[in-house]
Amino acid sequence: MKKALLSIAVITSLGMVACNKENIESTIFDEISSEEESLTLPESDFTITETEPLGDVVDDRYTSGILEYAKNGEVLAVVDYNLQEDEEVSIIKEEGDTSKCDMKKKPRKKGKGKKVVVEPIVKTEDCDYIVSGVVKFFDKEGNWKATVDFGDGSCDDLATKTTAEGTEEFILKKHPK
Repeated sequence: MKKALLSIAVITSLGMVACNKENIESTIFDEISSEEESLTLPESDFTITETEPLGDVVDDRYTSGILEYAKNGEVLAVVDYNLQEDEEVSIIKEEGDTSKCDMKKKPRKKGKGKKVVVEPIVKTEDCDYIVSGVVKFFDKEGNWKATVDFGDGSCDDLATKTTAEGTEEFILKKHPK
């Protein structure tokens, strides 16, 4: 009888842990799929080139380097990480316009910790999914939990999540246009 009760308790505990992990994973996946873009480009299938190597990481974000987004030899946007110590943004030049992109740690939805947009979240006018960008997720104590890479600019519904347990590819939800 004791073995049966112990078995039931263990199975129930494992079920609760699995459900809790699924809820956490579901929350991250929902949050990832609804990530707001930092940059909108006219078309997908562009190339991303480091015209100056990315480096000098402070507070889990780059503070030096330049990314260039181009297609068919035409520069679509440039992200400049060469920041002064007190700056909290990167400059994005898109079709001659200059804007700011907040790259510092921000609270995550539902108070689950913080996130850092390491590389800008890119959406395009011809695709229903995020096509590029990297986001790091941290728990409430500031410990790294996951990194999500949205890809290389190709229009697909795939992203890659890396955690301490390994790397997995997953399918994004469509974002409303």
